[in-house]
Amino acid sequence: MRYAFLSDVHAYPPALEKVLADAVSQGVDERFCLGDVVGYGPDPVGAVRLCREKCDTVLAGNHDAAVARQVSTMFFIPRAQKAVSRHRQMLDEEDVAWLARLPMSVVREDFAAAHGEFHRRARGAEAGFGYVLSEWDAEQTLEALPQGIPLAFVGHTHAACVWGMTEDRVSLLPPEDFALAPGVRYVVNVGAVGYPRCEFETNYVIFDSETRKVSFRHIPFDFDDYCVSMKRAGVDLPLWLTDYLNGQRQNPEGRK
Repeated sequence: MRYAFLSDVHAYPPALEKVLADAVSQGVDERFCLGDVVGYGPDPVGAVRLCREKCDTVLAGNHDAAVARQVSTMFFIPRAQKAVSRHRQMLDEEDVAWLARLPMSVVREDFAAAHGEFHRRARGAEAGFGYVLSEWDAEQTLEALPQGIPLAFVGHTHAACVWGMTEDRVSLLPPEDFALAPGVRYVVNVGAVGYPRCEFETNYVIFDSETRKVSFRHIPFDFDDYCVSMKRAGVDLPLWLTDYLNGQRQNPEGRK
């Protein structure tokens, strides 16, 4: 089986459409969205509709949970708080109810996936919205997984990367294609689809359960269309985007 793992659509369905089309070209059998269907972007209605129609499994992200009033926005940045309020008004009751029903995680025979970290509770492994940012975070997530599962897929940080854990250390690895090695367990951050504030391109991951290979897919992000869509929705552009665009105007050859 070939599985696609994508995350952080953030209400920009055109980027998701490109990922889904690429996944078809790569012979993917199942598509997993690891959360944050909504938040930040211009079109939560289109993003929810596309995820519901085209993704086989959709997990809850913190922005999804906030729109569904399941978590507080107290610690969200102001831009994120405004988007949550805006998206609640744009989505109908049925779509908000769908967001509220999204599971926190999925566990299969050879992998687990969630928006953020896993942690160990009395009832076993549970997923939360903490970031996997350090060796300690990765180790805690892997140690919380059911025995025998060597691989976890997460999103949330918008930065694709790999954490590899052996018996004596955890190492941060680059987001490059690799095959699962004996005795090594991995946390794979799949990057972001619709809000690429770290790599400035859309990223997602394919896992082939037969070859045991993880592949990173990189798709150009249409910044011009995104800006038009945000302005049409009456939303100011985020600082990371204006800084990026200003840099590209000064150095156009540097743009991906």
